[in-house]
Amino acid sequence: LNEEGPRDPGRLIAAINRRVKQAMGQIDHSHGEPDAEPVSDDGMDAAFCWVDTQNRKLRYAGAHMPLFLLRPGETEITTVDGDRAGVGYATTPMDQQWKTHEVDLPEGTAVYLFSDGCTDQLGGDRGIAFGKRRIRENLMNNMHRSMPEQRAALLSAFAAWQGEHVRKDDVAALGFRI
Repeated sequence: LNEEGPRDPGRLIAAINRRVKQAMGQIDHSHGEPDAEPVSDDGMDAAFCWVDTQNRKLRYAGAHMPLFLLRPGETEITTVDGDRAGVGYATTPMDQQWKTHEVDLPEGTAVYLFSDGCTDQLGGDRGIAFGKRRIRENLMNNMHRSMPEQRAALLSAFAAWQGEHVRKDDVAALGFRI
C-alpha cells in the first residue's frame, strides 16, 4: 500500500503476486533446472477494494474472488468476477495483471466478499459445497436486515450446512452498506 497506493486494486494484487513468488522461490516449477522436481506451488485467492464514498464508486480487483453487490430496488445480486489467476503460485506468471473494475454504488448498496472457505465448505445431507448459490439466497432472504443481522443469519446457515463435516479451509466474509 505504501509503494503502490490504495487506489488501483489490480496493481496491488500484481505487486503482492511478485513479492509472494520471490519470497517463496516460486518463479517457476523447477527454478530453471530441466529435470528438477517441482518446488512448492502455494498461493492464495485475494481481493482488494478502494471505496470512494464521496463519489460512491468502488474499484475492485479479485484473484479467484468475486464481488457481490446488492443495489437498492434490485431483486438480484450483481456479481463482478475476479480474474482466474491466483496470487503467488508457480504457475501464475510473474507479470500477471489483474483487471480493476469500477462500479457505481448508489446509496444503500450492500457489498460482499467471501473467501473460498465459505463457498467450498462441504455439508448438507449429500456432503456437497455450500456454494455461491446458497450465499446469494441467504443474502437475498436477509437483504432488508441490518448488516449485523445478515452476518448472524449467514453464520447460522453456514454452521447448519457444515453440520458434522470437518472445516475444510479458513472462512472469511466481508460485508458493508454504503
